Amino acid sequence: MEKFGLRDVYAILMLALVAVGIGQFVPKATLPEFGFAVQLFSSLSGASVAPHVAVHSALLGVYSSIAGANPASPETITGFMLLAPGILLALVSAFLYLAFRSSGKGKAVSASAALVFALSVSTLAFLPGVISSAQLACLAFAAMLLCLILFSNGQKLPFALLAVVLGAAAACLDFPFAIAVMLIALLYAARVKKNGEKMMALAPYAILVLAAIVGAVAGMATLGQAGIGSFSTESLLSSFSSIPFLMAAASIPVALFIFGEAEIAWLAFFAGGILLCGFNPLAGASLLALPSAEGIGRALEGKMKKPSMLCAAFFACFFTCFALASLFFSSYSAIVASALGALLAPIILHLYEYHGKAFFAVLMVLVVALAFFLAVAEQVRTGGSSTKYASQDLTGALLYLSSKQPSQPSNLVLLERQDAAGFYLPKTELAQLGQAKEYLLSGKGSFPSNTYIVLTPSVISLLSENSEFALYSFAGRYASGNNRYAVFASAQGNLVSRPLTSSGNFALSDGAYIDSAGRQYATIPLSQMMMLSSSNNVTGRMIVLEEGTAPPKFVELYSGNGGAEIEKEFGETVVLRVK
Repeated sequence: MEKFGLRDVYAILMLALVAVGIGQFVPKATLPEFGFAVQLFSSLSGASVAPHVAVHSALLGVYSSIAGANPASPETITGFMLLAPGILLALVSAFLYLAFRSSGKGKAVSASAALVFALSVSTLAFLPGVISSAQLACLAFAAMLLCLILFSNGQKLPFALLAVVLGAAAACLDFPFAIAVMLIALLYAARVKKNGEKMMALAPYAILVLAAIVGAVAGMATLGQAGIGSFSTESLLSSFSSIPFLMAAASIPVALFIFGEAEIAWLAFFAGGILLCGFNPLAGASLLALPSAEGIGRALEGKMKKPSMLCAAFFACFFTCFALASLFFSSYSAIVASALGALLAPIILHLYEYHGKAFFAVLMVLVVALAFFLAVAEQVRTGGSSTKYASQDLTGALLYLSSKQPSQPSNLVLLERQDAAGFYLPKTELAQLGQAKEYLLSGKGSFPSNTYIVLTPSVISLLSENSEFALYSFAGRYASGNNRYAVFASAQGNLVSRPLTSSGNFALSDGAYIDSAGRQYATIPLSQMMMLSSSNNVTGRMIVLEEGTAPPKFVELYSGNGGAEIEKEFGETVVLRVK
């Protein structure tokens, strides 16, 4: 094994930079859900919380000390939760890199395997703002793997004891990691027996298996962790869209085993990793990390027999093609397309006279590059992830209300993201959804004086469902001869044009429904078009009433009438106060 040096430090820094930076490629300022944030806030006041919440509460204290901020403020908690998953992923990647290096892998192989793992799970389980016990379990598992490898290399007994503690912690935090820990322990125990060492040498591995079982039982009994019954086919299938590059590398030693050039343990790891994805995709990915490093190492060596080389090329290309095909096709079509595409790999190897080392070197570089590209593309395509983050305008409005003096509002009307209101305004009573919806639509009922109402575009969109009006958003301007128009589009694809004056304001004339070519096919009376803005802003949102219907109550509220006044606006989010 190569000695550790400065280049290893550079590799770890590179991994840390990618792990932290990939989640921030599209900057985020809000959270996707606020349940954990509420638990963190409760832990600061001394409430009893789960162990992983207590750990993050301690880390929050460190973060606030470094930032010089109040740990109980919503801004501090939000900033910590956006940063913490990236830091944890960086630590996991560093431990995996050190584990691979300690097992005899070179710098390039170890860095590539750790990088593919980090990129694969970055959008799977380490999204900014999303914190779970599985993340800490993954960190404990990676540290345990490092300690176990160091012990198996002839290091001192404390490494074995530390591996036992970390393995039990990982199993306790998340049940599927107990299976991963046991499989790792059985692998190293089998190697000890194969080398003909004394039975006493098996004791640390047997203790590790026992610790994983005890940890899993403790987690299910005291922390409410789900056990065998938590298997989900949907979770299994969804994970395949995130970890195919990890599977591509991990499938290489499986192909070698088929032709007798690798241990059966790699097949067990590969099958076990896929199975664990049905319980927890992160646990499955963690178990695939070790065979993926083995696969990359064997591929770059290029020392395979021809049948093994052809099989490994097919498997690796199949999963690589699947990663791309799944973006465009259904699962069945993606499998067929990937199988057809993977057939090219053995053909190319045969045509180029089995230069396996060069072929697999290019393939592994392609795997790493595509994993990075797709991780970035996922960030850009969905504005950060498929997880819906709360609107920054909405959280700005709630933060404004939370800072009101001498105390927070007593009553609040909010039809969306009530979990966010529970975090920013824990002492505020929320109006019932049915009552609030009826009031905003028909004006029936009333709310006490100084009740605050938060109206957002998504709330109006919700109210428009099965109602006598449609919501339109500004889509642009166009000119026809000397006339100018503003165009508005609905979520259903309908288009409305409104005439503009020479100064750019709305003309006092009727609008019209238009098709995609700009041709008018129906007129809309001026009285049926109402802007949702106190300033009648041309680029705002508009509702179009059905003929013969009265405007909903919230239109009066937007105009500053209807018994409430606009106190502050945050983009298109409006904060009103009942008089």
